[in-house]
This record gives sequence, structure tokens and C-alpha cells, in this order.
Amino acid sequence: MAETQHDSLTPVDLVWFQASGRGNGIGLTAIRVFNGAYDMHQVLFIYILPKFWREVSGTQETCSRYTLIESDLPDPRVTLVLFERDALGVPSTWAAGLRRVTSSNNKDFSPVPPQSPQTNGETWGDTEHSTGATDKLWAEIVSPLDSGGDLPMSLQPVGSREPVDGFWQLVRERVVPLISDPPPGARLILHEPSARKLFLELFLRLLGEQVARRRPHFLSTCEPLNAVRGRIIVDSLVERAMRRSVAIWCEFDSLDANTRVWQALRAAVAHCSNEVVSVPDVLELAVEIDARLSDVSMEPVHEILRLEPMVDPAIHDRDLQKLYRMALSILRSEVLLAEPLGEIFDGLIFTFKIASSDLWEDLIIQAIAGTTDFCAAKPESGRSLFHGGQRKSVDIAVSLSNSEEENSTDASRTVLVLDAKYKPSPGLLGSAQMSDQYQIYAYANLWGVPAFLVYPTTRQDGHPRPDTRQAFNNRGQYAGILVLPFPGPGQSRIPLSASELSHIIRGATDWKLVAEVTRDIDPDAIVSEM
Repeated sequence: MAETQHDSLTPVDLVWFQASGRGNGIGLTAIRVFNGAYDMHQVLFIYILPKFWREVSGTQETCSRYTLIESDLPDPRVTLVLFERDALGVPSTWAAGLRRVTSSNNKDFSPVPPQSPQTNGETWGDTEHSTGATDKLWAEIVSPLDSGGDLPMSLQPVGSREPVDGFWQLVRERVVPLISDPPPGARLILHEPSARKLFLELFLRLLGEQVARRRPHFLSTCEPLNAVRGRIIVDSLVERAMRRSVAIWCEFDSLDANTRVWQALRAAVAHCSNEVVSVPDVLELAVEIDARLSDVSMEPVHEILRLEPMVDPAIHDRDLQKLYRMALSILRSEVLLAEPLGEIFDGLIFTFKIASSDLWEDLIIQAIAGTTDFCAAKPESGRSLFHGGQRKSVDIAVSLSNSEEENSTDASRTVLVLDAKYKPSPGLLGSAQMSDQYQIYAYANLWGVPAFLVYPTTRQDGHPRPDTRQAFNNRGQYAGILVLPFPGPGQSRIPLSASELSHIIRGATDWKLVAEVTRDIDPDAIVSEM
């Protein structure tokens, strides 16, 4: 992301917004604006990336300031990149689109400070709302220039597409419903190159699953036959008598897999093959699907599109209908574009947000599931804590993979409980917020197994080590901190091998082994912090 110092700031003309103010949300916003400097309409794709992807190490909680200037955006479609908690000043004529996605009609009267308690983590008994998980992606704020500090930088269109491609790799599992069955307006995001690449790959993978379930259907057919089949077409008998032909035209149902739906799907696969040549495994999948659809005829694209109003309503399989609509979008060369650009009004076109804390939980579960020794899941029911009338359940329950039921969260099979925290690690448990300490101690004693707070880190050179402190000597349970590397751009999983993570989890279930791993805790000298 290129930046330049803005020399002619006019704070009065700028409206300020903060992206993911409490640092718990990544996503994408598309707005359409009129650029007076170039006398044209523009579509702006504004990505909000994880704060742990900041280039400046150790400043994940820093709030950067940028301005968006018309003269810096010469293209009809522009891709911009911000990080969680960044502030953006835009011209007042452009503010209407972002105002539609703010949390309320009222401004927040100050930007969230870099080290505010709300941003740095959950408090005891917090709900999703109080931690920012359900906040809107944008919030309007008063100008941060009033508080002094360095002048903001002018936000420039993205240069390297690595962070944007990495965003889609990171959230690919969560956006499957969004891309496969998009609401109106969301269709425009597939004009963004990185999103389009994921869309084509997703289409082929979903279609590969659907091909395996393909079944022929009875189709109404009219053909001249030498024997009567089905219903004789009476009108043709006159012509038959005139021509003195033997064949009789009949209308009947024929079991056939060469349906209009699959004709559209095969044509879309052929189109995809031309765009995924740089991805060998996806290209191989496209070729395989095309070979399995060899009994489906290749019809002209204009004929496939012409028959859409008749074909789409007749599809009863919801998943097949989604694929059919995706195929039509590909064939139009307007991937998921429902309306021509000229008919889209200025302002907000589309936005979506994914709670970073939920994403971090999913990444941890996915990583543990990849080991051969352990499995993990979110407990759907069972033991919970109550505070202030709110129920608080543990995020992740870890059990041995040889349990009777895999991914079981039964307390009798659980060997470790984890509470994911999407914020920088405090180092030792004693340095964590007191609310987090009380919470993890309570989990340890409630479940009767070790309990750990799990933090992300961008440092991948050192081996993640669990740090433990015993909670309540008389009950014999302990709690601690576990730090795991957060996926970087281009990574969709926690960058640890299955054996490394198994060793870490195994150590976390045995406090004597943990002490041996950390080498700074005497297992026979651990005292209670409570």
C-alpha cells in the first residue's frame, strides 16, 4: 500500500471514519462515488485486514490515519487496503456510502485509543456485542487531527496484491455462502481480481462435488419413430401422409443427462479453464469435470442465456440452482454483476464483516483437528459460567482423538480447554488483564482440566511455549497462556506442523512437561496466584 504525505489538508472538508474500531473485524466494503477530479464514477473496494498483518512489528494496536483524495484515484475501479482500527478521512461528498454502514446515526465522539481496555480484550462476562464481534465494520468519528500528532498520509491504491490475495485465502471457508448465493449488490465484488480468482476456484470445487451426484432426468422429447412411443403428434400425420413416410412423430419422456442446466455448467467450466491455467490443481479439476460431462452437449452461450427465465425456476435442487446462477454469471463475463454499472446508484454497494475473534477460534480448531493425537470443537452445551446475568462458555474443548466419539465435548473426555483471545499476548499469565486471569482460572476449576488463554503472534521464529501458573492449590488445576503464530498473507492455516502442535498441546495437558518445555518454571515450586 503506497502512501504519500498530504500537503494540503483541509480538515473541515473531511469526514472521518474508523475501520473496526475495537480491532475485532476484517472485511470488505464497496462504494460507488463520483470523482470530480476526473469527472467519472468510481467503485472503491476498501479491504480491512487483520491488525496482526501490520508491517510495523509490535504495534498491532496502533491506529494509523489516512486521507482519501479524489486526485489520487484515476481509475474506474480502485482497491484500497486498511488495517483494523485505522482511521480514514474522506471528502464529504464521499461520506454518504460509509455512513450507511456505521453503527448508528450518531458519531462516536472520539476514536478508540490505541491501548483502551475495550480494544485490548474481553472483560469478564462480556458478550459478543461488548467485545466488538457484532460491531459494524465502520464507525464515524470526530476528526483525530484535533488531538494533534502527525499529519495523516494519503491512502493510495494497493500496489502488491499479496495482502488482498491473502485476505481471501484466510476467509475462504467463511465466504462460501456469500459467493455461492450472493445478495443483490454483493455481485460487484467479483470484479475485484482477487475475489474473482477465489470465485472461479470455488465454483469448480462445488461443481466437482455436484457432478458426483448427477442423475439423469426425464426430458420431454419429440422425434420421428418407426414405432409409436408416448403420444402421437396428430398434426404431423397430415404431413406424413403427403410425404408417404413411415416414421411417426411422437412426444415422449426420455431419460437423459444432457439438460439445459448441465449445458450451462459445462460451458462455464470451459470458460474457467482459460482463467485458471496458472493454478495447476484447479486446472486439473476443471479438466476432470469437463471429461465427466462429456455426454453433455456444448451449446452457444447466447442460447444458454436466452433460456435462463425458463430454466432457473424449474430447478428444485437448491445447491444445483446456486451453481447454475454462478455459471450464468461466468458466461456473461460479468461475474456476479446483477446490474449494469450505469444503473447502480452512488453510495454503498456492498459490505461484509467477519469477526476476527471468531476467525481465530476457527483457526485454532482447524489446526488441532489436523493433528493425529487430538481433536477440538466448540462446546454446544455443558458447563458455563455466569456473571451479570450473562452465560459464558469456554471457546474450545480439546479431547484425545481416540475418544469414542470424535470431536466430542463431553467433560469426561476433555483433556484441555482453551479460550481464544484476539489481541497481543501479555507474555506471562500474571501480566494478563485480571478479568482474563479470573476467567481462565474459573474454567480450569469448572472443567477439572488445564485451561489456557490462546493468543496470536506474528513472530514465527521462536517456538510457541505454554506458560503456566497453578490456580487453587487445593483443587490441583492450573491455568496458563499459549501463544500460536497467526497466519500471514497467503496462509490459510496456523503455520505449525501437526507434530509441533501435538507437542505443544501434549505439554499443555501435563504441567510437569510444560515446566520442562518453558525451562523457567520449577514444577515443584509453583504457587497459587489466587
